[in-house]
Amino acid sequence: KHARVAGLSSRNKARSVGGRRSGRQRAMAQGSVAGLAGSGARLLELAAVVSRLQAVCPWTQAQGSASMLAFTRTELVETEEAMAASSGAVGVAHAEATAHLESELGDVLFDVLMLIEACSKDHGTGGLERVCSASVAKLRRRAPYAFDGGPKVQTANDTDRLWQAGKDAERAERAASETQLLAAPFPASRATPAQQDLTQGPSPGVATGTANVLIGSLSLLAGETEDEDEGLEEWRQDLARDLAVDSALDDSDDTSSQGSD
Repeated sequence: KHARVAGLSSRNKARSVGGRRSGRQRAMAQGSVAGLAGSGARLLELAAVVSRLQAVCPWTQAQGSASMLAFTRTELVETEEAMAASSGAVGVAHAEATAHLESELGDVLFDVLMLIEACSKDHGTGGLERVCSASVAKLRRRAPYAFDGGPKVQTANDTDRLWQAGKDAERAERAASETQLLAAPFPASRATPAQQDLTQGPSPGVATGTANVLIGSLSLLAGETEDEDEGLEEWRQDLARDLAVDSALDDSDDTSSQGSD
């Protein structure tokens, strides 16, 4: 995060008073773009190798998300050790330590790409393209100053404020989505007429909607018909009240734990 701020500060300082960059500054910017393009090409090459290994390597095919997560953790520890060695070295020893650190970082990157593929296989995630898209979308919300047309930042506090605002917006979006899902009535196309009656009424709310889903599912499993027990409606109301109480308690717990998030 601090590196992002430093980069933005350097970019702002590079601008002339009139808002234009000098020839030297433009050349430096073009060099950065070229360097990024070169790095992107190497990253695509590595991703292609990982994809090829998935097709031809029996060992790779046998790995799952759990094993690749363990390998990634191991490589992170080795990277930490290489960082420590590089920090304390000088001269030729420093050059060797730096090369070793680059190798360990490469191992981390390779294992992360392998982990992404393993999660796609084990958990149904969308693979590298979806993961990259999700990461960029998250950064657009949390670090909008890194994109064209985004707000300007001057201090680390500015970036922290925007980052937290992005996280808060994500939480609110997830909560709204979960509320909508829980409040949805049991699908009328799969419910008997008596079950459809349970989903009708004035604004059932989240708790009542959840009760309807549970009861509708149980009714289908039990083979309930229009002659269902008259006590079912009373049970629905009791369950809705219990869910409402639980929801209120959960909200209270979330509020009390916000400081540790």
